[in-house]
Amino acid sequence: MADVERTIEIGVLGPLVVRIDGVEVNVGGTRRIRLLDTLALHGERWCHPTTLAEAVWGEAAADRAPATLQSHIAHLRRLLDPPGGRGREVSAIESSDAGYRLALHLVTVDTDRFVSLVERSRAVIEADPVTARGSLDAALALWRGTPHADSIDAAAIADTTRLTELWRDAVDLRLQALIRTGDDPTAVAEAERAVADDPLRERRWELLMLSLVRTSRQADALRAFERARITLLERAGLTPGHALRRLERLVLDQSPSLLVTDPFAAASAPDDTPRPPSGRVDVIPQIRFTRSSGVTIAYQTWGAGPWFVATPPLAQNIEVAWESPYWRRMFDMVGERTRFVHFDKRGTGVSDRSVDMSFERRIEDFGAVMDACGIESAVLCGISEGGPLAIAFAAAHPERVSGLVLYGTFARLLRADDHPIGLTPEAYRATTSAWERSWGTAHCPVIDLFSPSLAGDEEFRSWSARYMRQSCSAGTLAAIDEANGTVDVRDLLPGLRVPTLVLHRSGDRVSPVAWGRHLADHIRGSRFVELPGNDHLPWVGTNWADVVGTALDFVDSVDVPTNHPR
Repeated sequence: MADVERTIEIGVLGPLVVRIDGVEVNVGGTRRIRLLDTLALHGERWCHPTTLAEAVWGEAAADRAPATLQSHIAHLRRLLDPPGGRGREVSAIESSDAGYRLALHLVTVDTDRFVSLVERSRAVIEADPVTARGSLDAALALWRGTPHADSIDAAAIADTTRLTELWRDAVDLRLQALIRTGDDPTAVAEAERAVADDPLRERRWELLMLSLVRTSRQADALRAFERARITLLERAGLTPGHALRRLERLVLDQSPSLLVTDPFAAASAPDDTPRPPSGRVDVIPQIRFTRSSGVTIAYQTWGAGPWFVATPPLAQNIEVAWESPYWRRMFDMVGERTRFVHFDKRGTGVSDRSVDMSFERRIEDFGAVMDACGIESAVLCGISEGGPLAIAFAAAHPERVSGLVLYGTFARLLRADDHPIGLTPEAYRATTSAWERSWGTAHCPVIDLFSPSLAGDEEFRSWSARYMRQSCSAGTLAAIDEANGTVDVRDLLPGLRVPTLVLHRSGDRVSPVAWGRHLADHIRGSRFVELPGNDHLPWVGTNWADVVGTALDFVDSVDVPTNHPR
């Protein structure tokens, strides 16, 4: 029988929906929805049966026989393939020794079109704002709500964050297109709605002010700036950023540039397209070693200025990190303004492996590295799981801590009766188990969660897999995860007496922003800064320079001994 042509559309920008020849069909129960959602998420990449089972059943996946998964696959094939039509060899769901995937020449997924439309509009918005506006209208029409709404898979959760941030960008870009096409009254009304929806997103305040200026309402634009200033201060303890302050000055000066183009579009967006990883670095700071509780700890120091000592997230390798242009641009930035120190935690990187990973021993490593550098006092930077270590060291040795920068971190991970914002033990174990099982591979969900803005970059994923393997073993990762599950420094927070900056991205899925707010609420006199974005790693994302720059501004603001290169 000849093949029967039909159009198959899968929508994941909201609750999963399937349309065949324009007619919505019933997929079935939650498990089949999760299964199809996972296939749509992976696109042309093969999904191993284990990956699919974990996405469908979570921790119970091990108890499910392969035949059960195959039964669900067969049901979806019957749904998607025409009766008596293509046959399994040309099915909408392909299979091989590598697993399963959608046949994208037969199936369309709304996320592909959504991303394509937004990126196309971004590329032409300056030269052809009318076309850009049309593309953005089409993209926003695809949005039906929270993507992957029924999924429990870590990779899908990370993709939800990525797509939601892209949707916010699309809203902002459409406002920019309205302004560029001269539809200023519409732009004012829509900018007001956009500001109300997301009042901490400074770009929307900028676009509101610009649209008001274009309608000869300079006074209203200045009042909008004051509204933004008060909103940012009261809701997040923030002051307006550089671009918003610059726009206020242009309005006050009645700059003619405001009537011609978007005066801050290029200047306010840091370069986020560094060279790809090269696999080699010509010159890096010398790796030095010191002893801590009988263990060798590797560290580096470079730059000139106030001492700034950082504890990295999870696991790293201070030698291999220099290969990454994302790491290196951050290293260059901090070295220009501080005497920067970082080190490989025990059990990781160039430091001794297979050692005691307890919280108490890791705190001792902080002091050992500072002693080796001859540091009397420094600003400590605790990133992710390094935050509690920095807090505990500051509580035990306040005379050695000039200030604290706490980025994307927490006081306690797990939920308790008096800590409802924590993770349930079951959720924490399911997440970390998924990390450990795929550690050192390009499909490890750590990549999707820690750096979602780069999750689609296959070269970055490949390099990250190698970096994981060079940072620690899966067994050591399991020991770190187990130790982190016992950490609780909440009792130390009220007693901290050092200047503290709590810095967090609003869409961080590894460390929810509620954890940062909790820290700021319980550390007397601390300053809380919430920046947009969903990357957990501070050195990636379009606003990486704002994240790092905010931390460096804080270092400049406190009294820290200054040292020069030795």
